[in-house]
This record gives sequence, C-alpha cells and structure tokens, in this order.
Amino acid sequence: MLTNVQRLFLDGSLDGNGRTLSSDERTAIKNKEWKLWTDKSGNYIVPYYFDTKFPSSARDRVRKAIQDFTDTTCIRFTETRISDRSYDHRIRVSDTGKGCFSYVGLVDSVSSQDLSLDVVQCTDETWEIQHEFMHALGFWHEQQRGDRDDYPSIYQHRIMILIQTDSDQDVELNINPFRAFSVNYGKLGPNHPFIDDEWLDLGDSYDYNSIMQYDGTFCQITSQPVISYSNNRKKAVVPNAKRLSSLDVIQINKKYQCHRIDKKYLNLGKCGGNPAEHKKYFIQEHKCDGIKDCEDGTDERDCSQTVQKDPTTTKRTTTTRKSFNIFVLLLLLAAVLGDDNDSSEARAETFKLTIVHTNDVHAHFVESDAYGNACKEGGPCYGGAARRATLINEIRANRQNPVLLLDAGDQSQGTPWYNTYKGAAAANFISVLGYDAFIIGNHEFDRGVENFIEHFIGNISSGNEFPILSANIDAKNEPSLIENCILKKQVYKSNSKIGVIGYTTEETPEISDTGNLIFNNVVKTVQEESTRLRSENADILIGVGHYGLSEDKAMASQVDLDVIIGGHSHSLLYSDQLDVDPIDAEKSKGPYPTWEKNVYGNDLPICHAFEYGKYLGIVDLEFHLIDGKYVLQKDLVQGAPRILDQKIEKNKVVLAEIEEWKVAVDRLTEEPIGYAMTFLDGDRTSCRRRECTMGNWAADAVVHHQNRLYSSGSDAAPTACHIAMLGSGGIRASISAGKINYGQMLTVFPFDGFFDSIVVNGSIFRQTVETGVRRYVDSIDSNPGEFLQFSGVKVVYDMEKESFSRVSDLKVRTRNETTGELVYTDLEDEKEYCFVSSDFLAVKGGDGYDLLRNGSTNCLSRQTLKVLWKSLKKRPCNSAHKKTPWHRY
Repeated sequence: MLTNVQRLFLDGSLDGNGRTLSSDERTAIKNKEWKLWTDKSGNYIVPYYFDTKFPSSARDRVRKAIQDFTDTTCIRFTETRISDRSYDHRIRVSDTGKGCFSYVGLVDSVSSQDLSLDVVQCTDETWEIQHEFMHALGFWHEQQRGDRDDYPSIYQHRIMILIQTDSDQDVELNINPFRAFSVNYGKLGPNHPFIDDEWLDLGDSYDYNSIMQYDGTFCQITSQPVISYSNNRKKAVVPNAKRLSSLDVIQINKKYQCHRIDKKYLNLGKCGGNPAEHKKYFIQEHKCDGIKDCEDGTDERDCSQTVQKDPTTTKRTTTTRKSFNIFVLLLLLAAVLGDDNDSSEARAETFKLTIVHTNDVHAHFVESDAYGNACKEGGPCYGGAARRATLINEIRANRQNPVLLLDAGDQSQGTPWYNTYKGAAAANFISVLGYDAFIIGNHEFDRGVENFIEHFIGNISSGNEFPILSANIDAKNEPSLIENCILKKQVYKSNSKIGVIGYTTEETPEISDTGNLIFNNVVKTVQEESTRLRSENADILIGVGHYGLSEDKAMASQVDLDVIIGGHSHSLLYSDQLDVDPIDAEKSKGPYPTWEKNVYGNDLPICHAFEYGKYLGIVDLEFHLIDGKYVLQKDLVQGAPRILDQKIEKNKVVLAEIEEWKVAVDRLTEEPIGYAMTFLDGDRTSCRRRECTMGNWAADAVVHHQNRLYSSGSDAAPTACHIAMLGSGGIRASISAGKINYGQMLTVFPFDGFFDSIVVNGSIFRQTVETGVRRYVDSIDSNPGEFLQFSGVKVVYDMEKESFSRVSDLKVRTRNETTGELVYTDLEDEKEYCFVSSDFLAVKGGDGYDLLRNGSTNCLSRQTLKVLWKSLKKRPCNSAHKKTPWHRY
C-alpha cells in the first residue's frame, strides 16, 4: 500500500522513480504561453501509447475514460504504437508503481512525456484517470486557481504535518514538505515558489465538483478537514463528480478554443455541430456537454442548477482578500457605545476604552521558559497563544466598554515555528485570537516581501481577517504587495471614531529583506496621517508602531496622538507593586504607562509589553468630552502588563489547535545535540550592550570551524582566519545550563544564512568595528543589532567621543610568522586581515555594514546553525571563563 505521502503525490512532483521532477518538467507551461497539443495541421491531436509493462486489463479503462474528451471537446486522443515515430510529441502511459502523476501541458523538450497510472491505486475510477490527462492538457488543480482565496479555505499546517510525518517514515522519498504542499496546493501566480506559471482566468466560477479539485478529507489525519468551504471551516469540500464535470468540459473547450474548430470536430448531439450553436449552448449555457452527472442521470439542462455552489451558503460572500489586508494608511475602528449607529446622535460625555496589546511575540505560540526558550519539564513556563486567549476572552467578557486587541509587530521569526511555517502560523493565531489590527515589524520581511505575501497574508482564512498596517511604507515599487493590500479602510460603527495609525522603523531595509519597499520618515508620516484623520472627524488617535521605546518617547511631543502602543525595543514597563518575574525586574525601563506630552501639551501614555508574549499589555482609558473634543484623563488611566504564568489556564480550543500545528515543529526540533556547562546569556539587553557568553561561544565556534576547514585543505577556506565578528542582532535568546536540543539552538539563532570569511585592509577593519558602536547610547534600554561580538579582538571604546571616533585601542589575533604562536598585535591600517562573519553582514552589508561589500569574501558553504551545531557536538559550551576581549570607558 502507498503511504499517505505517496498518495499526496498521486499527481504530485515525483517521477516514476520517486525522483523530484525538475522545474522544467513540472512547469511545462510558463507565463500564459500555453503549449497546446496540435498536429502539423493545427488540429488538437494528442498521441499516446501504452508502455509494454502496462497491464492489458487496465488499458480499456483508460481508453473509456479518455473517450469523454472526444465526446465533449475538440481534442482527439490518438493511440499509437510504441514504434510509431511520426509524431514529435507523445504521452507514454505507464505503471511505475509510484502512484499517479503527469507533466502539465505539452513538454517541448521531450518526445515522450510520462503519465503514470498505478493500476491498483489509480484506475478504478474514471475521474482518477481523467485527472492526470487533464494535467497533460495543461491544467493545474482547482484549489490552485488564482482566485481560490474567495472560495475554499486551505489549511497548510494540517497538510504539512502529514507530509512531514510520512516523509520521516519513508526517507527514500526525500520530500521537502513545503515544496510538496506548494506544488499541489499553492496558489498559481508570480509569488509561487516553484511554479513559473500564471493562472489563466477563463471566466468560469470556482468548481467544487471538478475532477481537479482535491477532496477536503484527502490525507486528513484529524477530525479537521484540510480543505473546507469558506463559510464553514468544519465542513470538508467533497467533490461528487465521478468523471469530467460540466465546468471541466467548458474549461477545456475554452482553453483550446474549440468553437473556432471546423464543425467535423464537434460531436455535441442535440446541440448540433455548428460552432455558433456550440458557443451559445455549450460555452454560455452549460448545456449539451454530453456528461450526464445530474442526480437523476440527465444532462445539466434538466438540473435545478447548472453550477455547483458552496453548499454552506445560498449567497456567496463578496469579501475578498484585498478587502481585509489593509496596509499603508489607517484603520478607523468604531467605538461602540450602543446599538444605535446614527452618526448624528450627540456623543457621550464620557468614553471608556480598553486596549489589550502585544509586541515582539517572535513566533512564541507555545509556552516558553523565562528566557523565551522551549519550556522544560517542571517549569516555570510562561506565555503561549492558549494563555493569551484565556486572558483576552476574560477581558472582553468583563469590560462593559469597547476593547481593542492590537499587535505592534514582529510576530515572525524567533523560534522553530517560523522556520517550519514561514509566517503561516503567525497569521493563523492572530486570526484565532481575534486581533483588531496588526502592525508590520521589520522581521516580517526576513525572508523577503514575497514570502510575507505568500505565507503570512496568503494564510489568512476568509472570515478570520484582520487589518495589516504600516502608514510609512510606500509599496509603489512592489506591485505584488499593493495587489494584496488596500491603502485605506474606514469602518464606522457608531458616532465615535477611533483612528489607528501603524508605522514601522525606518531602519528596516538595513536589517531585513525589504525588496523595493520605501520606508518613509515615521514622525512626518504620523503627523500627516493624524492631520488627515482629524479632518475626517476621528475622535481618538492611537499610534501603534514597531519603532522602539526611545523613539516613541522622542516622537510624542511632535505628533497629535492620544495613545502610543509600541514595540521593537522589547521594552518592559511596569510598576514595582505589579506581579513580575524577578528575572525581568531589573530590565524595567519605566512605569506602565510611561507618560509624555503630545504636540498640544496633552498627556500621552506610551505602552510596551516586553517580548515573546510573556506579558499581555492591558490599559483602561477614560476620555471626557471637553470643548467638543475627547481628552484623556490621566488620573483615571489604569493599566499593567499582566504576566502570563501558570496561574492562567490555557484555552482548550486554542491549545488543541496549537497541538495540531506543533507536530511538524517537534519533529524538527527534538534532537539532542549538546550540553551547556554554564548559562549562556543571549539576552538582547546584554549582547547588544557588552560582551555576552552566547556571543563569546558563537564567535569562537565559527573561528574553530573556519580553521578546521583550512587545516584540511578545503577550497572553502583558502586562508586561515583567527578572528570572528558577529552582529548581536543575530542572537535571539539565552540557554540555561544543561542539555541542548536542536530547537533551542534554532530559537537562539533562527536566521537562515551562511558564514563567510572576508579579507579587508586594516582601515576597513577599524571602520567595521566603529560601525558596531556608531549608535551606542549607554543610557537607553537596548542598542541596535549591529553591536559586535568578537573572537580574536581586543578593543577599547571611548563612548564620550563622536560616532566613528570611539575606538581608542584595537588589537587583533594573528599568528607570529617566526614562532607560529597566536598573539595579539596592534591593528595596522595597510595590512590585510581575514575574519569570519555572517553573510548578512559580510555580503549583504546588513545592519549598516555596507563598507564590507567591497571586501574579498569567501563563502564557507555551511549554514549558520550547522556550524554552531557541529561545534556543539564536538565540545560542550563553556564560555564563562573567558576574559573580556574589549572594554569601554
């Protein structure tokens, strides 16, 4: 019997030998230039032959199945002998024993293209055979249509769990779960990661009964469907066509322009052979297609409805993806004061509002330990989407006033969940928890703009939409993002209006892969948007930004905002009397809220909620109507970040969904790989301000790896390097002493990438070290990610001096040419030095290291995590004994 993975590939991307088909093989039709099957006279002839090993008993079933194409279209399948070489292209029908699959369209580069039909698994039903022949005619799956988001809901994580499970069991398949999902379920279009093919809209509605539509229970491993109807997430799509559906026939005739073919190729029974009649009755009215698929055995003209509709609704929703992914300017949310929506009614003298907020969750959907790593048995454990759901639901139930749930960005990146799902999990749980708005953070673009569209935006299911905001991002040069988002949206639910202005740090292009996006000045953008919203009679303006606490405070006096909800700096704000983890107490950067004055001198609260979903920000606000304007009453504001510890029960519904998603993540992360003899401090408040033990170990590890390659004579390391410089922004968490598994390492170092050796002269080397502290300010809560961690460098900084003049003493590790010993010597500007760094710094010039792009780089051909993993397997982590390699005055 075939495994579930092999079943998934019945028409997937494997060839008869279990080999993954190449892009050219699987994508025979590119950019709407469809390769139609035609003979030299222009007739639509499809020659085929049976492989000698294909059983005779199954051949008649194949012939009967493809006769439907002859009866209902202008296409003629012509059986030939194996020895017949009179055709330039043919289909070879064979039984490979690996299931059913086919090339899509005519493949110009081969004379005989395979169409595999497993006799046991794939020839019992007519539709199974016809499915593969429709692929050969140039059709992808129905669930891959470019407009599919308006119709079924597809649950990527449930499908990938199955693929990962069976791939582990059948390692010979060597299946990439993401590729497997994308090839069979991924929406066609410019953002598809593997298929270079546009969806050709032939003008017909979505066909749930198409033989190209996957059954929603196919490969189902839980009670939840993998494809459901858009208005009923629990109801699986179950096609009932046993052969070509009416719309399948119509689609074929349209694609091959059968109404233009001579009448001798039309065999339409009562409708006659006249091309005009064919177009009128068959194409327009769906009649006389010869397929008797009505329940009573008659043709469509006798059925009560000609097109199968979503059975869960009598009127299809008009909401499309474009109408809920609000991107650039604003969201106007209504403050619901009562059931009456008459905007002419006088406003209430007092208006109360509760804001619940998160920021910098960084893919922490399951509970974690105090440092944001995987929760160990015995705890204590904090956070997780299930605990957040419990507290959010409690607040919504107990408040008599409106409640807004807002996220200030960076839901992406940070744990193995992002490596596994690439943003899909984040989109799902934002939907499940019912956020009112989400602001784009810099890490949303870590894998590029297209990844954000495909995996984040592309996995927001209909009925669970939320606004996506960032007013200062100009997407005019990224049309694919504009297509997926609307610039404005206003929702009026009552006579009081709340404007939400989202914004994202302007440094995002330096620290993420933003393509051609333009990040405008945040302060200026907020000023412009607040002016515009006030002119539209917005009563209350909330700024929600991924910008940083210091930046929010500096902006406050320049803008007309009533509240600021922030993130990016991972800042903890709390008062001493509040319940807080003792580990976090010393990290506090001020009270919650922190108060500033806005441009008009009004009190302006600033609220941040730390990191990783460990706390949930909650602030209750009261506004009084004074001289026609709502003014916040500072003395009536109450709020606190609520720690999500084990006292808070996990929401059972959300927890069940987490467990469902978690299967694939666990399989990736559970392998034990080493042991830490001491606590490895990777906290951002440590590593972005001073030497930290995690930075020490990682820098030493990459130097060790490079020199091991050099000693072995590897071409990847043509020169010995005794120095490493790593950006602290790449270190995302700490690790406690004890056993370490792959998932913990992936949480600390989540970014894809490679290490490179780079050779520069001493002058560039010095400027590189200066770049690491160019924005260092000792008094603020944290520093940018360009702050460097070293191996083989001793540096003294004078922070009283101006940027790029702060390095007062710099020594580097080199090998003495006479004695062969490693020694520290003063840096010489004209001498060349080799050091190891990430390709993000050395090749891409990220975090402001543009000057390194001119250096001579050599890729060590080893992914970041694998270098550290191998080092960890060879020796335990113990960096606590190291002396400080640099100092600052």
